[in-house]
Amino acid sequence: MMVAPGQPRYAEDTRRGAEAHGDPLDTASLRQLRALRVPCAGAETATPLDERTLRHEKRRGLVPAISLTFQPQWRAAVLAGTKTTTVRTRRCGAVGDAFVVEGARFELAGVDAMTLAAARDACWASEGYASADEFERGWIANHPTRGWRAGDQVWVHRFRRL
Repeated sequence: MMVAPGQPRYAEDTRRGAEAHGDPLDTASLRQLRALRVPCAGAETATPLDERTLRHEKRRGLVPAISLTFQPQWRAAVLAGTKTTTVRTRRCGAVGDAFVVEGARFELAGVDAMTLAAARDACWASEGYASADEFERGWIANHPTRGWRAGDQVWVHRFRRL
């Protein structure tokens, strides 16, 4: 696996990267990732894996780890399984990539690009909102500078608990 100079190779080296994004990894998450000894494939933590390397790592039993963080108010919904999708402005991983939320392991089951309006219409319920309008209000609250731009491309990440 090719890793840029100065970039972490394994998940236990991602603490600084996660803290830089305002979400320090808790001790249980770090311990779990260390036990897995998984190579990083997150956009901020390492260069992306090509398909050949990904297949090789999976054959060796290593699941790529990414840093996919959630705001505190959403973590309970993720753990309960009522939030199974997250819409982001950038791609955060590939199908099969693993991440940890409060010690629980999850895997990306799907990653799709679409417009923000299409993501609202298709994913508001699996995002944990009561309506498409509530999703739109939540997006605006989380992106006050960017606001709501219906035609913007976003990435829909669907996940499941392992």
